[in-house]
Amino acid sequence: MNIKNGFIGLFGLLCLFGFLFGGVQVGYGLVDDFNDNASVDDIEDYRLSFEVSLMDELSENQIGTEISWWIAADTHLGHTNYQGELQTAVEDINTVPTDYAVILGDLVHDGSSYVAEFDETMNKLDHNWSYILGNHDFDSETNEPVKEVNYFSEIVNGVQVIGISDEDGDQKDKTVVGPEQDQWLRETLEENSSKPTIIMSHHCPIDREVTSFEDWLGEEIDEYNVVLWISGHAHKWDYQEDIDGFDFDRLKITSIYHWGWGGAQEEQSIILSFEGVDENTSMVHVDFRDHNTGEWLHIDDLNPPNLPFVIAMIIAITSIPIAILTLHARSNR
Repeated sequence: MNIKNGFIGLFGLLCLFGFLFGGVQVGYGLVDDFNDNASVDDIEDYRLSFEVSLMDELSENQIGTEISWWIAADTHLGHTNYQGELQTAVEDINTVPTDYAVILGDLVHDGSSYVAEFDETMNKLDHNWSYILGNHDFDSETNEPVKEVNYFSEIVNGVQVIGISDEDGDQKDKTVVGPEQDQWLRETLEENSSKPTIIMSHHCPIDREVTSFEDWLGEEIDEYNVVLWISGHAHKWDYQEDIDGFDFDRLKITSIYHWGWGGAQEEQSIILSFEGVDENTSMVHVDFRDHNTGEWLHIDDLNPPNLPFVIAMIIAITSIPIAILTLHARSNR
């Protein structure tokens, strides 16, 4: 009887393991179907593209040009498992035609000790770069930012690109924007309200209950021509359209730093390109890069189920009927 009880208990634990861990992908939540959620004009095997209309005409010098930015996130220098992934990524990006780079937060991991190494590695890029802060870019004891709170706005082939930083490391999964940055953002959006705009931040503005988003911008963001919001933090790929009724789409990019979980799609990033098509039209392209292999990623290869997910689901599926049959057999004795 004790053996039977132990057998049943074991499978019960396996069932629990399967449900708890089988439903958790690296990052947050299950993988979304990238193709079904992408609201873009064209999805090729390796590129997402969408067209934006311009109120202000491009110059002759801009028409026919393509300007490319390397956008990456979550480098986490100083984490115990860090193995030089940023160095590998920089070496790979230097083989790709790019004009600028932005790292979307979590540059280091909870302290300033590795800021110098981060800067030194980024300065090996063949072009200029910038950054915004994430929740791990604050000292774990003082909550002071390890680098200057940075935010910026650039016009690239008629498209406005805005980067905003977190300002409170205690809010691990929320964006906190101080009064000065808040005022700057509102004024920048108002000043260039006719321009199609891409906003970049560490946290997604909708998921994870962004702090006071309704008060911060809320529905008034639809008064501006925001077409896309790019964020990091989740360590996984995701693209969804018109989140919670807002008119912009959302792109979450995965991380440069590799947590070490089996099968995680990390050490990857995007190239964001701005192509001047004609006087009143630009195309925005998103290409996906694997820095380990130095190859472009096929859309269908983004976020495959990882090994722990597959194993856990197999355990859950097989253990439940066995446990039920065992209980049934026991009740008949």
